[in-house]
Amino acid sequence: MPTNPRTSGRCTRRGSRGTRSQGAGLKLLADYQKSAIAGSEDPTAITKFLSDGLKPIIDSATHSAEREAMLDEVNRVSRQFYGSHAKNAVQNLYYKNAAAYGQGVDGAFSEAAVKGGTAAYKTADPVAKDLQPHEAAFLNATAGGESAGKYNIRYTPAGGATFQLTGAHPGIFEPGPHGPSSAAGRYQFTKTTWDSLPPEAKGDGTFSPENQDRAALWLGRKDYQRVTGRNLDEDLKAEGMSPRILKALAPTWQAFNGNQGKHAATYQQTLNRYQQGGGGEASGVFTLARTVHRQEAEGLAQGMSQSDIDSRTVDSAISAAMRYRDASYLEVPLQKRPNGLAGAGEVPGMRDKLDKARKDLHGLRVKEEDEAYRRQERDEKRRSDKATQFISETLFTALEKGETISLSPQLLAKINKDFGNDTADKVLKIQKTLSDYQGQEDNGEVIRLEMEANESRLSDAELHRAIATGTLKNPETVRRLLKTQRENRSESLVADRTVVDILQDTAKLVGDRGEFGVFKKPELAQRAVDSLRKNVIAYEKANPGKPRSEAISWLMEEQQRVVKYYLPTSKYNTTPLYDGSTPVMPTPAKGGVTPAPAAQPPAAPAKSASPSTAAAPQATRREPTEEVDWRTTPVFESLAAFEADNTNRRNPSSHFARWAKQRGFSPEDAAAFISIQRSLLSKRPGK
Repeated sequence: MPTNPRTSGRCTRRGSRGTRSQGAGLKLLADYQKSAIAGSEDPTAITKFLSDGLKPIIDSATHSAEREAMLDEVNRVSRQFYGSHAKNAVQNLYYKNAAAYGQGVDGAFSEAAVKGGTAAYKTADPVAKDLQPHEAAFLNATAGGESAGKYNIRYTPAGGATFQLTGAHPGIFEPGPHGPSSAAGRYQFTKTTWDSLPPEAKGDGTFSPENQDRAALWLGRKDYQRVTGRNLDEDLKAEGMSPRILKALAPTWQAFNGNQGKHAATYQQTLNRYQQGGGGEASGVFTLARTVHRQEAEGLAQGMSQSDIDSRTVDSAISAAMRYRDASYLEVPLQKRPNGLAGAGEVPGMRDKLDKARKDLHGLRVKEEDEAYRRQERDEKRRSDKATQFISETLFTALEKGETISLSPQLLAKINKDFGNDTADKVLKIQKTLSDYQGQEDNGEVIRLEMEANESRLSDAELHRAIATGTLKNPETVRRLLKTQRENRSESLVADRTVVDILQDTAKLVGDRGEFGVFKKPELAQRAVDSLRKNVIAYEKANPGKPRSEAISWLMEEQQRVVKYYLPTSKYNTTPLYDGSTPVMPTPAKGGVTPAPAAQPPAAPAKSASPSTAAAPQATRREPTEEVDWRTTPVFESLAAFEADNTNRRNPSSHFARWAKQRGFSPEDAAAFISIQRSLLSKRPGK
């Protein structure tokens, strides 16, 4: 069918206009979504935006018919924009009001926290008889922040100490933030203030609980009238524990400078209890709930739904309870609204959230209390150990000087006061141990401690515990261990890791350490290590500034000499140490000292043993033989060959294994052979 060119042209032009207007509409929608108008709460804010955006489309028409068609399209697009924007504006306003409501409720909880929270102080009621409700409430509000309601507590920097209510003010001055303080009792009267009170203020003058109550009322009335010119009783009845009253009496009781909410809550709770004869509602919760209820009413007036208000109120209460660790905030949503309806927390689902939060908060507080208790225990132990160390060092100094080992009663009393009975008992045990030595020590434990001291592993705390528990009793042993500790701290070489390893290896060789790390000859091992350590100290003193490498090389030679001397098997003793009657000491290496002889003289050396003054190493032999003294001569071609054979020494066909079996080597022999051969081969040129 032929096409009408005039009709076809009109359709094409109309299609072009539609495409052009649709493209402009899509661009306008994209611009709208990116503009600030999309977030506006004003339904009319779209007008100018549409006018500016659609005018170019109308102006693009080339003739009246096209303009008319464009206007129809623009009107259609405008209606869609106005409708969508109106919905957006309502939604934006709702979100804005909801956010403002949430911020307002959060702010109310935060403000209550700044004033001290909504929970009252936990304190027993005053003991004075015939008190008016407002008088008892004032006394509890005052005592809550000063003493937690205790009549027999006095100020100390550590947080308070109890005293005996004997009738007199304790009058003990302690260092305080503003100078020495003698504050004591339920209302923390200083000695000066108490003594200055007239008889009508404190009855018979004794520091009894009832007199403390009467004196606090008298002082509060007097100071309030002096500062404000007003009557305290009248203002308390009219406004409760108001900020004005707290501010006026803050110079008298410094606790009033903070936690105003807690003071006010304590006053109101006590007042309600006295007036009603039972438990009263804490004013902090009640006051905060009224503030929240007013904000709820404003939120409803602004179009918020009741369910959103309930949810946001409960969430704010839970957040505040967790943030400030105060479960009383969870009571706020449970308070009835002014119209008598249930609070937000009584709505189905909300009560479950509050109960879960209360359980979570309890678990969190228990965890924090446990952590605080453990931290306090650690701090107390640290302080106790420090005090014990100081006192112990005082006793040790007296011991070394030959003076009487005694602590004055005054010093013991101070230790008991500042650090507790446990520390005082520990110090007394140390003093008694050092004074009453009867020679009954566990020899194995003493040797273990001396080995640890020689290897720089004995701590001050362990030494003090050993004395306090009676493990160490001999003053001479204590002196020796203290001296070893001081030498290890002052001499760098003895604390060197390589030196410590060599000392430990010496103990293993001489002490015949078994499979489970237990020494069969612990006393001999201790003496060998002690001798070697003393020689190290002497070497360092005689050779100041020597390179560490030279010192370690010397020590390896000295280790061989000491091991040869102390090993009980004759094949290790190349020096004739014993002639049948008296031990003969080997000549010490350069810079060293002669090691102490063993308690039991070792057996005479075997005839085949080589003398310690043997000649320089002979030509190396591949196979160890009887003719070669492996203690003085390398028996391998190179260190690499030795290490290769050493890694395979458990193989029965290895050079060393065959020779060791022939010679009847023990595990200790093997350990000595490996140590000595490695040392000899490492010094050979071209090793």
